[in-house]
Amino acid sequence: MKLLKKITILLCFLSLIAFVSCSAEDKSGVKEKDNTEEGNFYPPFGDYKDRKIGYSTSSGEDLTITKVSKVSENTTKIKGYAANSDGGARRFDFDISKWKKTIKDGKDIKSEAVNIVVEPDLTDISIVYYYDSSTLEITFKINYGNDYLFKGTKQP
Repeated sequence: MKLLKKITILLCFLSLIAFVSCSAEDKSGVKEKDNTEEGNFYPPFGDYKDRKIGYSTSSGEDLTITKVSKVSENTTKIKGYAANSDGGARRFDFDISKWKKTIKDGKDIKSEAVNIVVEPDLTDISIVYYYDSSTLEITFKINYGNDYLFKGTKQP
């Protein structure tokens, strides 16, 4: 009987601890939240290098470099190559007129391309720039199924 009482008291105590820890909230009333804005939040202009691609064309063109440049006041051009898992590379040339920036706790987290002018045979295009690592990540598929990736960092 004493053992049953001790177990019951222990269970009640553990339940109370679990309840208190689960119901604990941020007392400031401000919840951590991601904010997004749409506009011209393009990645910094210049060269981005993907060290995993690691080869060049027969004419000497470096496939590891992707260039980000300004076409007009509202358009960014991203031009380069992405690799697939078979070791092949595919050229891309995107014009982006709108970006969505994610801000968390007052810090810029990432910018995502929203309005992309695409080449006819590309699908599932994603272009994201991560501010903390200065990384540009581009993924897309080709109509016949291959996935391509460019993941490069901003070069000095």
